[in-house]
Amino acid sequence: MDKLYWSRTRRKMFTQCPRKWYLTYGNLDQNKKKNSHRLRESPWNLMLRAMKTTLLDRLEDVRDGKQWSSQLVHYQLDQAIVQNFERRNQPLDATLRKSLNLYAQHRFTCLWRCSTVQQLLNHTYKQWYVFDRTDAEHIEGITAYCAPDLAIRIQNKWLLVRFDMQGERKTGSSELEANAMVLWSRQRQGLPDSSQKYVLRTIGWRRGFWEVHTYKPNLSSVMASLQLLLHDAKAMLELQRRSMKNLVFAPLANDQRACGNCSFAAKCPGSNNLKEARVQQRLLELAHSRH
Repeated sequence: MDKLYWSRTRRKMFTQCPRKWYLTYGNLDQNKKKNSHRLRESPWNLMLRAMKTTLLDRLEDVRDGKQWSSQLVHYQLDQAIVQNFERRNQPLDATLRKSLNLYAQHRFTCLWRCSTVQQLLNHTYKQWYVFDRTDAEHIEGITAYCAPDLAIRIQNKWLLVRFDMQGERKTGSSELEANAMVLWSRQRQGLPDSSQKYVLRTIGWRRGFWEVHTYKPNLSSVMASLQLLLHDAKAMLELQRRSMKNLVFAPLANDQRACGNCSFAAKCPGSNNLKEARVQQRLLELAHSRH
């Protein structure tokens, strides 16, 4: 049976550039080489990953009653950045390292002032958990990576919190993506299986500050979120099947900006002139479909 997967990262990549999604997740030959070859990633994204790792580590320590000094925060951020570059075997000179650290430390300091974090520091809530986003649950045949970062019990409800190190403009699918945390939580032992028992909160850095959005899920919104997951997962599987036959069937990016810092740009026909490449691709698709 074909396996179905879903995550916000996969969805974003699939929406922006189906070809990049296929080469990253759907290309079985490439996936076999993942242990010996890691795709290049932008320094900015490596910094964001380091921030997320450090954030969750610090929150785990807060839950266990341990406090970090400002010096330890700076050290942990720096080491997480260095380790991410080392894992990708990418160079990190002193200037870039210092610059990324300054960005990360500023955002991290601002995040620590958010009311949600401050309430945890002040022991406002007695029961709360930190989850790993790579911890999957199986939902209607889909292996779904959509865990909340935090689950906080507030009276008879649970607040599910997701931190986005680089927030995006709110769209029509933002609430549906947030509702995916409910789908995941309902499968998790110890958390309620009723959608009405949850409140959702996303905290993302956008335009110089941490932007907070809160949603109150219901049966309708959670069902719509499930339909989104099913639709996305099946569309990804269909693209994988088509592209395995011929890469020409993997659509190029929708916008040239998606090509920036792409690991596959060197061999991609759309890296220099996306508009012209998309026209050429449609002609090639037409030619192959006639055979």
